[in-house]
Amino acid sequence: MTVNVRVAAIVLAAGSSQRFGGEAKQFADLGGMTVLERAVAAFVGVPGIDDVWVVTSAEHLDRTRNLLIGRGVAGVVLGGATRAESTMRGLDAVDDSVTRVLIHDAARPLVPPTVVTACVDALAHADIVATVVEPADSVVILAGDDVVATPDRSTVRLYQTPQGFRRSLLAAAWEHAAADEQPTDDVTAALRAFPEVPVAWVAGDSRSAKITRPDDLVVLRALLDGGR
Repeated sequence: MTVNVRVAAIVLAAGSSQRFGGEAKQFADLGGMTVLERAVAAFVGVPGIDDVWVVTSAEHLDRTRNLLIGRGVAGVVLGGATRAESTMRGLDAVDDSVTRVLIHDAARPLVPPTVVTACVDALAHADIVATVVEPADSVVILAGDDVVATPDRSTVRLYQTPQGFRRSLLAAAWEHAAADEQPTDDVTAALRAFPEVPVAWVAGDSRSAKITRPDDLVVLRALLDGGR
């Protein structure tokens, strides 16, 4: 049975962009729009998403608000020094009536509509929704120079965003996360806190590649041009 839920999308753009050379990558041009504008546009107006919020740093708060005027976002809020703090501040900002959330990295600006819609649909019956892709390369797990494992590539999946959650579950997960073992994504935080909760797995897309270094932006520009 389909359950009616209110869903908010929270786009995280509070990182320091250190591996991007220090320049704020969310403001880089990507086909005539900024990376952040494209990331936000992927969620605005999508059926089933009631509000879109953006979390950013103090340094870029005014610039982000000005950039997104008229872009359909419910608001822009100040993030924190860690992903946990930024996610929690996003959760605090959304209306109390919102029971489900999608968390998305602004550094993944070309997430296809089909992936977003699949995550929204999965949230109707799941408390944790993970977007994943299969690795193209073989995988080795190391401890220093020592090989710990060489897992079968067919069993390995790589996380992307958006990731979806029952709002209260995600808030509780980050509240209980150890300060010295902060996960780099929200699904990992949720599963560490609640390993018994089933996960709905959504197929990701190569176009959802993350911008970490300048070369990544070059690749996404090529993908965007090729898509046109």
